[in-house]
Amino acid sequence: MGIAVKKRISLPSKLAKEVEDISREKGKSLSAVIQDALRLARKEIIKKEFFQIQDYWSRKAKEKGILTEKDLERYLKTYIINSLRKYLELWKIVSSVVNLTLLYTECLDCHSCGSRNPD
Repeated sequence: MGIAVKKRISLPSKLAKEVEDISREKGKSLSAVIQDALRLARKEIIKKEFFQIQDYWSRKAKEKGILTEKDLERYLKTYIINSLRKYLELWKIVSSVVNLTLLYTECLDCHSCGSRNPD
């Protein structure tokens, strides 16, 4: 743990009595009981957020028909294959444009086809 920082807090009398009772029962300081409670609260918040995220992505998966690990594997393979096909098509277009540009530049430089350099 890091350096302890002193803080002053106010508690309703009933809650203060509960903290004191727990402190006595567990043989811990009031500070340790409060620290434990805060850690537990933080853990519960993180757990709740996790289940919310899990629920969101489970719904998204069901919308796409993904119910099992095999379904997920099939979906990912299809997604990857389709993505690769798109990139391959884009690559073909880009390389065609580059090749045409290079051919045009060579033609302008060599004059062997009878064309004249526009310079």
